[in-house]
Amino acid sequence: MSVIASDVVDGALRFLGLLQANDAIQAEDLALGLSRLNKFLNGLNNRGCVFENVALTSGSTVPIPAQEENDIEKALALDMQGFWGRELSGEKLADALASTNRFLAAHKILPTSRADSGLLRMPSGRRRF
Repeated sequence: MSVIASDVVDGALRFLGLLQANDAIQAEDLALGLSRLNKFLNGLNNRGCVFENVALTSGSTVPIPAQEENDIEKALALDMQGFWGRELSGEKLADALASTNRFLAAHKILPTSRADSGLLRMPSGRRRF
C-alpha cells in the first residue's frame, strides 16, 4: 500500500484537531499542507538523513514505506503546529516527538567509523592454551 501526500496532510490536520471525522480538507489547506510537507521532506538532508528531493502534489506517492505513514503525519503536525496556530501539549506532544524521532532514525545514515588497530590486538582478545 502506498502513502499518498494528500492523506499525510489530512492526517496531520486531524492530529492537530483542525479537521473532525466528517470534515473534508479544503483546497487552500491542502495546498499549504503540501507546501509544508515538501519543505519538511526536502529539509531532512540537512538533519543528517538521506532522502530524495520531492515536489509532491495531492495525488503523489510519498517515497516512504506504508508503515511510516503514521509517523510522518505526526511529524508533519509537529512541524505545522505554529503555522496553523495550534500548540501540541501533553501526550499529543510526546507522541508527535516520538514519531518524529522514529521517522528521522529510519532515514538517518550513520557515518562509517574505522576501528583502531590497537583494539584488535588487546590482551583480552588473545587465546590462552
